[in-house]
Amino acid sequence: MNPINPAPGTWLAALILLMALSGSGVAQNLTPQIAVLQWLDSPNDVAALRGLRRGLAAMNMAGHVRILKAGGDRKEATRLLAGIQAGKVHLLVTLGTRATRIAMSETRDVPIVFTAVTNPVLSGITSSWSGAGGRVCGNSNWLDRRDMLKAFNLAVPGMKRLLVVRTPDNPVSGAEIKEARQALKGMPGLKLVVVDVTDANKVAQVLRPHLEEADGIWVPIDFPLYQEEPLRRLMDVAQKRKIPVFSSTPRCAGTGALVVMTVDFELLGLKASALVRDVLRHRRDPGAIPVGRLKSSRLFVDVAAARRIGLKLPLDLILAAHRLFGAEDGQ
Repeated sequence: MNPINPAPGTWLAALILLMALSGSGVAQNLTPQIAVLQWLDSPNDVAALRGLRRGLAAMNMAGHVRILKAGGDRKEATRLLAGIQAGKVHLLVTLGTRATRIAMSETRDVPIVFTAVTNPVLSGITSSWSGAGGRVCGNSNWLDRRDMLKAFNLAVPGMKRLLVVRTPDNPVSGAEIKEARQALKGMPGLKLVVVDVTDANKVAQVLRPHLEEADGIWVPIDFPLYQEEPLRRLMDVAQKRKIPVFSSTPRCAGTGALVVMTVDFELLGLKASALVRDVLRHRRDPGAIPVGRLKSSRLFVDVAAARRIGLKLPLDLILAAHRLFGAEDGQ
């Protein structure tokens, strides 16, 4: 499998802007102690961390950054967070929904800047998009689910039954599904069918009974399900039944997914570095800062995946793609 590496895209322009603004009326003698809580080594979080580091380096704030890797273990996350109390850290950056929720419950005074949170309102991190209140601010990898579903439907016109796989009680994929259900209210004829997978390695077995009437399968941001082996099994069973796979995570681009709509997670991390600057150097009230969202999404289309299931893609979809996979042979 050859998942994509998030391309720099528009983050370069944002980095130049950060460098230009970093010295304007800012206290340059501050040596902040910054911790970053990373719940998992997911591709999304790794890309966000990369962008964060670049932004902090551009503002001369990267010298004292401590990465706290929880490894998906709640007890380890709690232990790591206990070490940043009592003024040892000036600010905590959290990567993703779970890291943010844990940090909010396990810390009391340290300001928190979150990034790569799918929907902070639906996941209970903030009460509204206009600001979290208190000591928390951040940005979101929110997508317009109506646009996402339209892209899926453009690839397979007349799609009526879309399966979405998820692990139970996952707040990330759960928020995505809630957003999609809201978007479906204006799209009569398309039904979303949720399939819970408790053991990621058995995803193919769990899916089989639901495939008879399925027009497509959606893989949301659900870390256990897009690991290499579960994803391979999912793609294999879908291809054998000639069912297209869609996704909202960049991990699936180039692995057999027909259409992937996502955001630039590296750019999200870069933008989070600006929030770190605003809180530490500009003394802005975190709770009064609106939740940031990117204005654009990224669309990846796999023409080889379409050929394998005998599907001809519309020209409008191909022209809208930011990147095509499987077109190297010129077909």
